[in-house]
Amino acid sequence: MSPLLPDKVGYLQHIDLQKLSELADRNQLNLYLNVRTGAFLHLSFPLLYTRQALSPEQVQALRDAFTVGEQRSFDQDPRFGLCVLSEIASRALSPAVNDPGTAIDIIGRAVRLFSQHAEAGQGTTPYPRLFMRPADIRDLFDDIFTPIARDGAALVEVHVRLQKAFLALTQYKPLLYAQEARRHSRQALERARQGLTLSDDIRRIEELTAGLTER
Repeated sequence: MSPLLPDKVGYLQHIDLQKLSELADRNQLNLYLNVRTGAFLHLSFPLLYTRQALSPEQVQALRDAFTVGEQRSFDQDPRFGLCVLSEIASRALSPAVNDPGTAIDIIGRAVRLFSQHAEAGQGTTPYPRLFMRPADIRDLFDDIFTPIARDGAALVEVHVRLQKAFLALTQYKPLLYAQEARRHSRQALERARQGLTLSDDIRRIEELTAGLTER
């Protein structure tokens, strides 16, 4: 496999899939993308692989389909959106702000966003010569839920909403979400045991966690 290396260091802001597809069709190439939008690229980080050797002209044409900049962009980068939401929740949970309602609202927004997820393999692809890695559910869950569970560790209402969110996602698409939802449920429970002071609050979270595990 021949790698295509970038000629710039920075965040991948956009991938022109249409342009890549046209180049692949024109040159009879199958392109195996190694990056997703939002990744931080360096000069030894392959953008993609192909089985054929590439000419200098093909290399430059393929590189031109990748936009690299100094900052991340919301365009094509769902993880960046989740990170921004989690940062809003973390600020709301800070002692200076003390606004758990905003964090609870963002947990609900996260559930709605994950409920719109389209599973890989559904329908037909408009780019048959492009092969992309599916989104990593583990990373997406870590981006949005870990900071909220950490910064809301001392608030029972945040823990309740988190556990209900994990249960909802497990019930919605168990094959897609159950493993990560249960992992985060266990982690949040450990944070609750360390952060909550009232035994009744801890017991309540344990009951919610047990209900999720049984499913």
